[in-house]
Amino acid sequence: MPENYHNHYRSTYSKWVDIFFGNNANELSKINYKTLGRLLWFYRKENELTLSELGEMLELNGSTISRYEKAIREPSIDFIFKFCSLLNLDVSNFLEQSR
Repeated sequence: MPENYHNHYRSTYSKWVDIFFGNNANELSKINYKTLGRLLWFYRKENELTLSELGEMLELNGSTISRYEKAIREPSIDFIFKFCSLLNLDVSNFLEQSR
């Protein structure tokens, strides 16, 4: 993990809270989970991670992440937040891309 992981985590969390508990509380309902799955796959591949490796990092089974990527199952906002934090992605931008 990067040295500034905790600062990044706090910053990302603040943005997440603003998105979901601020004026944009309904943003989660606008997510296209098929697009979100493609984004999960893209960023995982871009970071050269296998399903197993990413699963270990996020304390999930790789098959669960595969289901998210294939839009068979909808990931929780907690998973999206952790995924973005781990890969240093801006949560609000990631969610905007997944519409």
